[in-house]
Amino acid sequence: MFAPRWILLACGIAALSSGTLVGQTDARAVPPSDPEQQVKSAEPDCLFFGPDRVEAVRQLAERLGVVVLLKGDRTIVATPDGMAWANPTGTAALASAGTGDVLAGLIVSLLAAGLQAFQAAVAGAFVHGLAGRRAVDELGGEPAPVTATEVAAALPQVIASLG
Repeated sequence: MFAPRWILLACGIAALSSGTLVGQTDARAVPPSDPEQQVKSAEPDCLFFGPDRVEAVRQLAERLGVVVLLKGDRTIVATPDGMAWANPTGTAALASAGTGDVLAGLIVSLLAAGLQAFQAAVAGAFVHGLAGRRAVDELGGEPAPVTATEVAAALPQVIASLG
């Protein structure tokens, strides 16, 4: 039987959080958005800019009953039962327009391949971080932001290198 899985960006997270999302709300993955988008579109008392991003994401995952991914140079993934993971491969170079969309597409492909939401979010964040680093290296190693196109172009080589 088909169990729908959703990837929700900032506005979708706000709709799910407020209970205004129309249709089935059995969401299993709620990834990527940067902290500023989440604060602007979700509740004003969000803790995403607080000193403990991990706890803020864990609380949101528990409250919504879904897997939540908070994109950053140390992307955080949390489950409703309180488990959290910080991605070690991230880079500040991924803080540019469209890179979160690349991450969302990667996670959707992993969900379609049969991974569970937490596994897809963790694996997606890990590979996305490596692709961001590879894109930086291909541009000469400068610590400037990379484009979504550059990150997407690095994905095949990164995935191939993981065997």
